[in-house]
Amino acid sequence: GGGEAAAASSSLTLASVLHQLSPAAASQRQPPPSPGGSRLDAAEAGGGEAEADGGAMMRTLLSQRERARREAEEAAAEAGRLREQLRSTQSKGRQLHSDNLALYEKVRFLEALGGKA
Repeated sequence: GGGEAAAASSSLTLASVLHQLSPAAASQRQPPPSPGGSRLDAAEAGGGEAEADGGAMMRTLLSQRERARREAEEAAAEAGRLREQLRSTQSKGRQLHSDNLALYEKVRFLEALGGKA
């Protein structure tokens, strides 16, 4: 039906846009040829609406990519802060353990002295 043709056209357009976003296509910046025609082909033939749709889709994808990149950077920074906090807490734990052992030895020493007196 007509819905299938629109879906195929939409997926071809999305594939073209995703191809444009790929690093390999950065220097070329031309959509791949699409068998059976697509909305981008219509834009090249003079249909400005499909070109505007492709541009809007491109802007949407680029903004999503930037947001995902920002979120990944924030997550990496948070992971770094948490790693540092973990190291600090582990270090404090080791120091407290060492202090406890020293205190325990002192208590045993004093108990041993008290028993002899």
